[in-house]
Amino acid sequence: MQRATPSETALPAPSDVAAPPAAAPAWACRVAFCGPIGAAGKPAGGGYEAANRRTCDALARRGLSVIELPYPKTVSGALQKLLRYAWCFAKAGAYLLAQRERYDVLHLTPLNAHFALAETLLASCARLMGKPVLVDIRAGTFMRHYQGAGLLYRSTIDRTLRLASRVAVEGQEYMMFARHRSSHPVFYFPNYVDNPALRAAPGPRRLERGETVRLLYFGRLVPEKGISTALQALALLVEAGQRVQLEFIGEGPAAFLTPLQQTYAHLPVTWSASQPVHEVMRLAANAHFFFFASRHDGEGHSNALNEAMAVGLVPVCSAQGFARSVVGNAGIVLAPDAKAADYAAAIESVLAKGCWAELSARAHERVRSLYSEEAAVPPLIETYRLMLQRS
Repeated sequence: MQRATPSETALPAPSDVAAPPAAAPAWACRVAFCGPIGAAGKPAGGGYEAANRRTCDALARRGLSVIELPYPKTVSGALQKLLRYAWCFAKAGAYLLAQRERYDVLHLTPLNAHFALAETLLASCARLMGKPVLVDIRAGTFMRHYQGAGLLYRSTIDRTLRLASRVAVEGQEYMMFARHRSSHPVFYFPNYVDNPALRAAPGPRRLERGETVRLLYFGRLVPEKGISTALQALALLVEAGQRVQLEFIGEGPAAFLTPLQQTYAHLPVTWSASQPVHEVMRLAANAHFFFFASRHDGEGHSNALNEAMAVGLVPVCSAQGFARSVVGNAGIVLAPDAKAADYAAAIESVLAKGCWAELSARAHERVRSLYSEEAAVPPLIETYRLMLQRS
């Protein structure tokens, strides 16, 4: 059984997370932002699009001009997908070559994998025009793809990193990899949230002995997100005599959810449809633990994990993607293959030690100081300034 103790991962060193300046930059910068970008005012097609949409909006709020070069929406059919992406890359490349007077910096968030060569060509187009390039590695599968690929693919990725004026990484786990392949500084640019709950110090939260313990998961309700593990852990906690409730907020395939709902109908579990972020945050503020037993192969720095910690939920999660370095000493991180009994034991350990309130406060403060817009975006803008200064 996994040892149920708070993760000992320390906060990132000051050199890794720069302190945000007090004001917006006093210089003009036009950023050509290229990658999967969610459309403004519309639901994003996944965390990658949502994160890029958030950054484009944050840069605009701080006075930078953002020229969006979005990848196309995913479509079914291999041929249709190929044609749409080919057109997208050709159009973006033509813009970078023909409109050099309209942008100052290229911010590229590559998908890599099948698109690695095309993305290298995009970086080459900008460099050919004398523009600095920030290559922003955000995919949770990046290292797995690289290590399992052949020489041609690895050489392509290495060339992209050499072309970059700066390299940004979403996870601390990628820092050494990028530093070994780039002659320029590597910038830690984590996923972040803009949450009203972060703008003021929260009142002290308590979990009194005998109070009903509320577990929450929000996001996609699919097998790889550990939904079955959460239900099994709930059953074990109820069997052990704990007063506990579990709520899921999200959507998933009926073929997967219906059998689970029938099998675990006797348990104190609530199934809620997807809701606006502000409503999810309101519900989360009354919960205690964020149950995140993800085994998703592409997990990176989870939006949901950030949002849950921002309102003081104590994460009990798997070490999938960058979760261990994100959670740090503010929760429990178990092995990706941990069983339901391990999660149940982790929650019981926190309850027995009476340390929930301390972990909750740490979770909120960790997101506020490291993974908020105010902490993450100003260092990105400073990186643009340094890139332009050198160019």
